[in-house]
Amino acid sequence: GDHGHRRSDDGVPPPQFLAIEALREKRTGLACDERSDPDLLKTEFPHVNFDDVDRYREPTIPVGEDNVAVRKRVAAYLDENL
Repeated sequence: GDHGHRRSDDGVPPPQFLAIEALREKRTGLACDERSDPDLLKTEFPHVNFDDVDRYREPTIPVGEDNVAVRKRVAAYLDENL
């Protein structure tokens, strides 16, 4: 099925976005920097594929990363996957 995605006038579903755990923002320990439950996110954002986030019910990114560590993490992911 189309998973509830709206279709454009030509019947084509919109592009699906991927949420990637390794590309998330830094975790500061503040509630505003922690992600919501993937099941809740799926209902709020049906056009986003949360399969990767769903694999990591407990976040794998450590609390307290600085900007240098975030850049290093993202660069490593991109090097490995592009």
